[in-house]
Amino acid sequence: MQYKDLIISKCNARQNDNSSYENLISSIKEHSLMNRMVLRTCGKCYEIIAGSRRYRALLEIHGPEAAVLPEYYQIRDDIKDEEAVILSLLENQQREDLSPMDLNRSALKLNAMGKKDGKIASILGITPHRLKRIYNLSADFNKMPDIVKEELAKGPSESKINDAHWDKIRKIDDEDVIKDVVDYIMEKDSPPRDIPTIIKGVEKQMGPGLSDGSNVSKNVDTGAPEDEGPIEYAHKGQLVLEKYGDEEILKVIGKGEDEEIPIAHYKEYLLHPEKFLCMVTFKLKIKSLD
Repeated sequence: MQYKDLIISKCNARQNDNSSYENLISSIKEHSLMNRMVLRTCGKCYEIIAGSRRYRALLEIHGPEAAVLPEYYQIRDDIKDEEAVILSLLENQQREDLSPMDLNRSALKLNAMGKKDGKIASILGITPHRLKRIYNLSADFNKMPDIVKEELAKGPSESKINDAHWDKIRKIDDEDVIKDVVDYIMEKDSPPRDIPTIIKGVEKQMGPGLSDGSNVSKNVDTGAPEDEGPIEYAHKGQLVLEKYGDEEILKVIGKGEDEEIPIAHYKEYLLHPEKFLCMVTFKLKIKSLD
């Protein structure tokens, strides 16, 4: 068996992995392969059910014509498609670096196999709320700018835009606003909680007659509220200040989805409450998450 005889199974959770293999390549060169690839016979070839990253690293080290050492793989022709999908997911779930698009493909496969959403979320190792966001990626695929598709295909440690970002961007109707918001996120590496403020800033600066695709996102101010215009929040609930080390995040905790609020807005509320059209009960509670 040669490396050119191996193909990545459609059941494998990783399909388009563009992440770096440098560390894995170094590890294999120094310690050999620690965990075997799981293969299944597929005509004259063998498909990789689990171990696509190991395969890509080995292919780069040895080349397609090299023989695959017996200790590098195990053949499991007894594994059916459903078991293959779950096996690949369970292996990659432990790595915690599957891309949102990998999760989307896997969720759709499990759904097509008749799995309920609760079970799918459990297998993927994500919350039911995130699973809804993951499903939306395929529904919104044609609407996404190319740069968003590229970022969603990357692992969490390498991407600047994830499914939480897109969940807020997808509600924008204007393609020019989407472009500027995405450009701003890419430039500033903005977290999802800042997206509503960025959207308002872009829309305000574009204004009537400015929606011509010109990039104004570099001038967006996501700091304290400006003097003109009220600030309105849609959710009723309790305002909670969460502390992550030195970082502070305000959230409205109530019915439905939690809403994150720039801390500058709360400070401004304390100084100038007349600026706010709030449906929020502002009761500050310190919740340390260290």
